[in-house]
Amino acid sequence: MATPPKMLFIGLDAADPSLLEQGCDAGWLPVLRNLRRDGAWTPVQVPRGFGDGAIWPSLFFGVGPGRHGRCFNRQILPGTYDAKRFVEDTDFRHKPMWEYLSQAGRRVAIIDMVKAPLSKNLNGIQINDWTVHSRYGAPRSTPTELIAEVVSRFGSDPFDGETDIPKNRTAEELKAFRDAMIDRVWAKTALCEHYMKQDSWDLFMVAFGDPHDIGHQAWQLHDRNHAFYDARWVERYGDPVKDVYIALDAAIGRLLASVGPLTTTVVFAGPGMGPNYSGNFLLEKILRRIDRRSDRDRNLIPHAVVSRLLPASLRRIGEQINHAKARYSWRQRRCFAVPHNENAGAVRINVAGREPAGCVRPGTDYEAACDSIARDLLEVVDAGTGRPVIKEVIRVAAECGGRLPDDFPDLLAVWAREAPIRVVTSPRIGVVNGSPVIGARTGDHNWDCALFAQGPAVSWRGQLTDLMRVEDIAPTLASMLDCALPDCDGVPASLGVTSK
Repeated sequence: MATPPKMLFIGLDAADPSLLEQGCDAGWLPVLRNLRRDGAWTPVQVPRGFGDGAIWPSLFFGVGPGRHGRCFNRQILPGTYDAKRFVEDTDFRHKPMWEYLSQAGRRVAIIDMVKAPLSKNLNGIQINDWTVHSRYGAPRSTPTELIAEVVSRFGSDPFDGETDIPKNRTAEELKAFRDAMIDRVWAKTALCEHYMKQDSWDLFMVAFGDPHDIGHQAWQLHDRNHAFYDARWVERYGDPVKDVYIALDAAIGRLLASVGPLTTTVVFAGPGMGPNYSGNFLLEKILRRIDRRSDRDRNLIPHAVVSRLLPASLRRIGEQINHAKARYSWRQRRCFAVPHNENAGAVRINVAGREPAGCVRPGTDYEAACDSIARDLLEVVDAGTGRPVIKEVIRVAAECGGRLPDDFPDLLAVWAREAPIRVVTSPRIGVVNGSPVIGARTGDHNWDCALFAQGPAVSWRGQLTDLMRVEDIAPTLASMLDCALPDCDGVPASLGVTSK
């Protein structure tokens, strides 16, 4: 009888594909180099303008953000001007792929999948928010008692789920941070090795949040062109981002050795990293100027204070205070800024019938408002260089396949991110300035993603010729396990044809 297919999926949360490629070519990522050489690999297209919290759910649901419902960690509560926290365990509008596989009799293990809901009654195990980037809940598991065993055997997250700090780290603190990241890689690797031995898994999925955290906190020590590059630190201690990537490469090697050659391995990396040059801290002021509103509507607590000086325990309170102040001014305006990732500013149109005091009528007036606001945003330039600071404005409904959930923004203004943004100008807004909010996060996301696959289910060698979207990954994995994933936007990619 044929051996039942087995799969190992390894997620490298926010690992930068360009840096992975450099490491493969230069030989300091030998495991990933061999995986790329002996298997298939491809860039992966993701929804433009969205962040990792929308991209990863698209991966394991097989549907885009317009259907799974997550845009950011806080979203507008429909019928109000309030932002509500998105709760992964309850607020998603779709079912993850591992639940379908479990129901089909496949034995599954899901470890720290990024922004994933905790599934109940699995044919297997799931661990959530143990050692991840910026967890949204206490560590938990299915079965419930498993997480206590995990913590007892492998320890807790040394950062308690939050790596952002309200001050710049000293040189020694940065070194300790890098070392703790590497230790965390080995702890998760040991956990995976342990549970791999406990059962015969059809699907074993694990995600490492360490490239996400080290990329946010130490990109200025990797990127020589970064505004805050510290050559003296790097000369003394090395490149911390590279060091964590090297540890992850070795971890992949250990996991490959644990599952053996009869298991197909898929590695997904992204969304990538670059310098955190964002203008989100200026967006609300820009939109007030576009709407010809007074600057007296500004925040009660300066955004720089909230993002850079308040400890994590008080940061959300500061954001809530500012939001309460802002929502009163939103009632008189056509548009306003809502929470989003630093890679793109999010704009909400004050639509009649959707917002409590909506003033823009749906239909022709709404379309005209979106077009005019987009034109005004694209005219905004850096006051010093004259270069545009917004490279494109995305219509969210179009990016979501015509679906626009009531709690999503209408427009995403993608920052050019060529340099820190401090003072901007345009004929309509005049001069707008502020302190750039870089703070502890010197790195932030781009939209580069990549997938590598090798094993019995993969006969293709080299780069795939067909485009792969992130929504295609879930049905592709299911297909490799001889299952069809129902009700998804993606289609299975063909990895079983040998390239010439």
